[in-house]
Amino acid sequence: MDNLEKEIIKIITQVAKLSERIDIKKEFSDLDIDSFSLIEIIFAIENKYNITIAEDNFNVKNSEELIKLVRDILNSNG
Repeated sequence: MDNLEKEIIKIITQVAKLSERIDIKKEFSDLDIDSFSLIEIIFAIENKYNITIAEDNFNVKNSEELIKLVRDILNSNG
């Protein structure tokens, strides 16, 4: 697990108030993360990394997809 993955998981667990270590393949709905919480998570990530995640990408299903999305955005920004 790299730093980006650790930081994003930390954001997810803090915003969603999860106390356990999460399985990144587990769907957000199975973690009781609703669409409002997901938007809060995305905004927190945008603020931390100074990036913009397009609304088209708000449909990520799990932490793994979200981490990949953020990694792709960061890599494309140089």
